[in-house]
Amino acid sequence: MKKTVFVVEGQTERIFVEKFIEELAGALAYSVTSVEHHGDSLVHVHSRGNAPEDRADYVINIIDVGNDDKVRSYVGDENIELFIKKGFQGVYGLRDKYTGNGKEISLALNSEIDFELTKKWGVSVEVVVAVQEVEAWFLSVPRFFTAYNNSLIIRRLNEILGYDISTIPVEAISHPSEEINKVLKTVGKKYKKKERDAFKITHNLDYDVLYAERSAVIPALGRLCALIDSSLVSP
Repeated sequence: MKKTVFVVEGQTERIFVEKFIEELAGALAYSVTSVEHHGDSLVHVHSRGNAPEDRADYVINIIDVGNDDKVRSYVGDENIELFIKKGFQGVYGLRDKYTGNGKEISLALNSEIDFELTKKWGVSVEVVVAVQEVEAWFLSVPRFFTAYNNSLIIRRLNEILGYDISTIPVEAISHPSEEINKVLKTVGKKYKKKERDAFKITHNLDYDVLYAERSAVIPALGRLCALIDSSLVSP
């Protein structure tokens, strides 16, 4: 049995990782359990997969800590020791590059911490830092907009946004979630990062293209894909 944990900064990231795992796992015997961090407790959200946890070949836990800065602190010595005692072989995180006060975290320092923790504990440890929000990755596969309205084809998106969505480096887009909302408002819809918004958008993404194409040109997305891959490969 391979056991992995992902610590994510919020609800959208949790739902996105859940769906990505589902798409990549296919017919593998896997189990995903998602929880949310509330105070000192972990509250069960739901379990997914095609096998019960005690009979799955791949067991993945996703912990939504509800704050970007908490991801780095949660993927630390105290919790890693606890994860190891529970049999987890990989401890991973996903957050954006901004701290709570709007400053950017040091990517070099983040990588150094990952390296030191991996060396100290003997398990794979890595926090993936999305440049901007994960919604930037969504914009790299913009055909999901047609699930809201058939008129939202590339030409129309370019008119609304004022740039060519098919060629712009998506991680250069400031506030990508606001750009998604800007588009949807033109057809009487909205994107406010609510749970129903996250389910709608993540269930209409083209994961084949994200995995096979976009991951090669968006480094942070590529690292997330690699970590999900490693979670679905026997130790």
